[in-house]
Amino acid sequence: MTYYKGVTSVLTGKEAKSNANASEFLSKYPGWKATNGIFYTIYGAPTYVIPVTKGSKFQGVEIVYANSDNPQVVFAKTKDEAFRNYKKLIASLGKVSGVTPQKGFEMKEIKGKVMRINDANLSNGYVFHIVEGNAKRFSADPGVNALSDIVLTNVGDRVVLKVMDMEEDIVPVDEFTNLDLPKK
Repeated sequence: MTYYKGVTSVLTGKEAKSNANASEFLSKYPGWKATNGIFYTIYGAPTYVIPVTKGSKFQGVEIVYANSDNPQVVFAKTKDEAFRNYKKLIASLGKVSGVTPQKGFEMKEIKGKVMRINDANLSNGYVFHIVEGNAKRFSADPGVNALSDIVLTNVGDRVVLKVMDMEEDIVPVDEFTNLDLPKK
């Protein structure tokens, strides 16, 4: 059990679903509906993860910051992109209603040479990079800008990554630049 000091009220599942359905994201897509979500503690914050469907077809994920004093909703068509967006939301809120954010809530720029690439899951949109001088692994999905640069990257290429490192073993990449590819 987690006690959230300073959080006066946490949304119920029904309230989270209602917030998700009323979000600006779903208003753009007629027929899309938030289903029942599951409550988690994510990045130290009370959170609902809610699948979005149209009929019986999965369309994406909404993640609801569940503080009823300041509920917030993010949406993405993939789980990884939704969690990347949620991470940015939590970071933008700073100290989350009495919950102290983990170390590393700021955007960091990492420069280095690519030492290894694993594109075995490329059909799922994942590319894992190990960058020289950094013990972390980095992942990218189709929601990242410059995905074509990622696909064209080779071992030895010089890259610049922008990430929000929150002490994860595999860090999602928010921006990717390959310095060795010809400029567009």
